[in-house]
Amino acid sequence: MEEAKQLFLDDLEKIKGFYADGLLAFNFLKQHLDLSRAQTIEMLKRTSPEHANDEYLDTVIQAYAEEMDPAVKVGATTHHKLTGLNVATQGEVKKRNETNGENYYQLGNLAIVIIYHLWDEKHRKLLSGNGPSIEADIFGDLKILRNDIIHNHGVLHKDLALIPFFKKGDRVLFNSQKFAYCVKEISNVIEAIK
Repeated sequence: MEEAKQLFLDDLEKIKGFYADGLLAFNFLKQHLDLSRAQTIEMLKRTSPEHANDEYLDTVIQAYAEEMDPAVKVGATTHHKLTGLNVATQGEVKKRNETNGENYYQLGNLAIVIIYHLWDEKHRKLLSGNGPSIEADIFGDLKILRNDIIHNHGVLHKDLALIPFFKKGDRVLFNSQKFAYCVKEISNVIEAIK
């Protein structure tokens, strides 16, 4: 039993690390983008003063791609179709990487979905053995959250038993405090198993 508990807690710790690393990466990306934009504005002040501002840079396309599609020549102009992992304006990238921006929430939701999946598909069976299935309000809540994140566009379809910060009809948005609360509740349940 102790080994099965530790296996789950180890998996939980890995997900917590993944989540924390992701939050730091968003912060570093935002800092890098801010520095790059400041340098670009200084350069544009000399070469194209009308574009030396945040409003203009917010409209500039930023693409994460290993390569662009082959060039297409139309008349005297060569066009490249930007494709790849992501094509967005700098403004969109900046906004989604703000603290508590869309990336923060998506990462939290993803981590919750992974935790519940590991619980449901692997650890519940290991911890229950031949005995009755382990039931706890936190895991019932995680099941509802997982299903609504995946199947209901992240909108909660019913109230939760334990988690206090989401109500029926709310959009499920996990920030670091909400994620930490859930992880602590999960750890408490696992550590209490005899």
